[in-house]
Amino acid sequence: MTRRRTPKILLAALLTAPTLFATGHATIVKCRDASGQWHYGDHPARACGHRPAYTLDAGGVETKVPAAGNQGEKGIPQATQAKQQADERLLATYGSARAITQARNRAIAALEKQRQGDLETLKILQQTLAHMQSTAALARQPSATLLRDITETENQIAAEQRTLNSETATEQAVRARYAGQRKRFLALKTPAS
Repeated sequence: MTRRRTPKILLAALLTAPTLFATGHATIVKCRDASGQWHYGDHPARACGHRPAYTLDAGGVETKVPAAGNQGEKGIPQATQAKQQADERLLATYGSARAITQARNRAIAALEKQRQGDLETLKILQQTLAHMQSTAALARQPSATLLRDITETENQIAAEQRTLNSETATEQAVRARYAGQRKRFLALKTPAS
């Protein structure tokens, strides 16, 4: 029969748990990493990732910690860490608020160029449709091919109009994204009072 050794840190945590819980100074949290090893501390270990974590009360009763409560490095919530990383990327990407405005203008100019091409395509399709419809109106019996071409052109026009609507929504989203980035950039650059 082999004896299993209790890790010293676990033993220390279990021995001090009643004191900590009685004074309200700490909560013991345990979680298991990908290799199956248990980690104990005052927050879920980073090694546990998004795996379930449990709090231990003074009686040793486990309670599952909600996934959103998982902590990252140094006990900072993962959502806070992600926001800090996004802020660091924002500051590294742009040297000034003007650079954000210039990037927005370039993105909108590219969208506008695409929209102009799509408007030209739409105009050509509409002219083609008008010509085919007038040809069909003049014919006593329009051919099946002409009628099929009219239907196909109408479908192409509808698709082109959906594309233009999508481009309008994309432009609004680009404007909103850059406005948010500019606002956050200025907030990060402005010293707190």
